[in-house]
Amino acid sequence: MPVHLIEKYFFYSFSTSYKILDKSINIIISMVKKMNSFLFDVSIFVDIGIVFHILQFLPTIGIKFLISFKTGKRKLTLTFKGRPLFSEEENQKGLTDHSLYIVVLIPAWNEQDTVAKSVTSILTQTRKPDKVLVVPNNTTDLTAVAAMAAGAQVLVMPGKNTKKKAGALNYVLDQLSAELDSHKHSAVIVMDADTTVDSDFVERAENKMGRNKYVGGVSSIFVGRNSHNILGTLQQMEFARFRWLVKERIEVYVLSGTASLISWNALKKVKEARIIGKQLPKGDSYYDVDSMTEDNELTLALLALGYTIPHVGIESITDVMEDFKSLYNQRKRWYMGALQNIKMYGLKMPV
Repeated sequence: MPVHLIEKYFFYSFSTSYKILDKSINIIISMVKKMNSFLFDVSIFVDIGIVFHILQFLPTIGIKFLISFKTGKRKLTLTFKGRPLFSEEENQKGLTDHSLYIVVLIPAWNEQDTVAKSVTSILTQTRKPDKVLVVPNNTTDLTAVAAMAAGAQVLVMPGKNTKKKAGALNYVLDQLSAELDSHKHSAVIVMDADTTVDSDFVERAENKMGRNKYVGGVSSIFVGRNSHNILGTLQQMEFARFRWLVKERIEVYVLSGTASLISWNALKKVKEARIIGKQLPKGDSYYDVDSMTEDNELTLALLALGYTIPHVGIESITDVMEDFKSLYNQRKRWYMGALQNIKMYGLKMPV
């Protein structure tokens, strides 16, 4: 092959390769620029997320999704020491200036040793409830006798209750519905039969509910009763830390089953929403009898319907588990129940 043709061939090959390489480099540079732009945009969101995350856990400054007293809807709110930095309390729309009609409901299963203390703690409140009703179900001991001796009324749930606490509460609420409806503003206190509460719980919870029509329930903050072994003492420490966390919040994580004041109108709206099945998962009563953690599920239901669930800093003292089997079964029910509720609510989960 002539030399000039060889030179021409190499020149053409080099020129083509250079053009391809140059084009490839330009494409890579363009991709890098786009990637840098993308990473910059992502970094902004990451930085914002980190700031939000830090602010949520600082003991003084935070950002919480709280209900607006002006609109009745939730919005991001800057808080200081757990309270809104710019208070809207003057915009609260009160429920009533009059006393609520309050009925205490204490479902009980073989609680003859503890129910009297629970009844006494609620009957000696600074604001006495209008009725205290113990609801024995599946009971084989003298729970009913002990409750009556302490001053409570008793409504025994007939037959075998396969739906446990939620079933007993639905039964007694159905029995009391006409009585509760006969008063303009009614509420129930749901309380465990192994729990005692501070003496001003009813008074302070009633005041909190009366001042704000968006309050669906007012919770106590549970703490552990004194224990005689290390397992129980560790739970007391755990509950003490939980109390500290909750007191820094406007609302509770869960409307406590140990002792909570719940609006009767809110409970009726929960039942109606369950039957319709749009805002809440399908159901036919006040409490979800299929949930392993009915208190957690009712909390989600009230939040999904636009209610707020504050506390008043009042403690309820409840039993701790003093053996590993009981503790395991309790925590398994709590954690599995919470996951069950999240799965059940899906996109209906309140923000």
